[in-house]
Amino acid sequence: MKIINHNNETFQLSISDYMLPFKPDQYFESNWLKGNIEISSKRNKYLIRLETLQIEELVKLLAWIEQLIDKVKRNQTIFSFIDPNMKFRLWRRSNIETIRFIYHSEQKDIYSWEMILNDKYVTDFSNQINEILIKFPFRNSKQYDGLKK
Repeated sequence: MKIINHNNETFQLSISDYMLPFKPDQYFESNWLKGNIEISSKRNKYLIRLETLQIEELVKLLAWIEQLIDKVKRNQTIFSFIDPNMKFRLWRRSNIETIRFIYHSEQKDIYSWEMILNDKYVTDFSNQINEILIKFPFRNSKQYDGLKK
């Protein structure tokens, strides 16, 4: 998944595999993902290794972003992950809204990237998350069906 924002900066989420082998009786353990986030601008390039990312989080992130563009249930302006250092946040500056990714590293560095909240960027973002979910689906279909409702 690679998104280029209005400043020509990139946010790339790459998932390489499931973290652990599938075990039908261990829902959470079976659905951890291995991957990286790369943030690039003209001046800098940062690589964030994902240690704790669940498929369920991507499903919920997708729903959160779609609610923002639909201007429905906008009381949640922050999307937090299991990793306490990582989040997306809705920002408002006068009449412009952006979605900002923020990561606080263990070394106290802060990495961020943002995109203007509009149909084009949200559609690109949603399509690319869906591609990841097709490639790495929930490995216990009963649990996944419960999340869709």
